[in-house]
Amino acid sequence: MSDVGLVAIEPLHDLTSSSVGELVAESERLGLRLVRRLADEWATGANRFDRPGEILFGASIDGRLVGVGGLNIDPYAGDERVGRLRHLYVLSAFAAWAWAGNWWNAS
Repeated sequence: MSDVGLVAIEPLHDLTSSSVGELVAESERLGLRLVRRLADEWATGANRFDRPGEILFGASIDGRLVGVGGLNIDPYAGDERVGRLRHLYVLSAFAAWAWAGNWWNAS
């Protein structure tokens, strides 16, 4: 997939079931629960990536959310400067393109 359009990687400040619905559906078809867990934790307030140093990003192509991923402070490291990548998922149609380094070159 060489021509996917303009990729916008931006912080997500509001996560609705409709905005991540396609990601949830595909990931669950593949037997993965990480995007569902992201949506559920956001809805309950358990994890909103809102502590200092935390952030949730979305990758969109032509207005379509094709990937998500966030950075949380690692609760096990004992150091607030250590983070862990959470809930990273890219739609399978875009995964090979993304892992070829194109996310980083696109933004």
